[in-house]
Amino acid sequence: MTRLQYWLLNAASAVLVTLLAGHFVLSRLDNRLGEQLDRERAYINRTGQVSAVLDEMAKRIAAGSEADPRLRDVLLKYGLSVTLDSGGKKKTYP
Repeated sequence: MTRLQYWLLNAASAVLVTLLAGHFVLSRLDNRLGEQLDRERAYINRTGQVSAVLDEMAKRIAAGSEADPRLRDVLLKYGLSVTLDSGGKKKTYP
């Protein structure tokens, strides 16, 4: 093995070790970003499930606001506007 071959082999080895270390770092970063993405997707899915419950709650509050004006104040306080269909007529609360 000549001196030139020795140094070329050492340089190639250094490049490969650097690439290996870079691959390791990038794969760890990719895994962390994937986990963060999974958490955000789960949050979005939970939000969609809670949204339906909150819409139903707003409808019930609007329906009860006929009898109790404090419920109407709750709708006003949180800026909720609900349209209910009762007996073929639509009524918007508040």
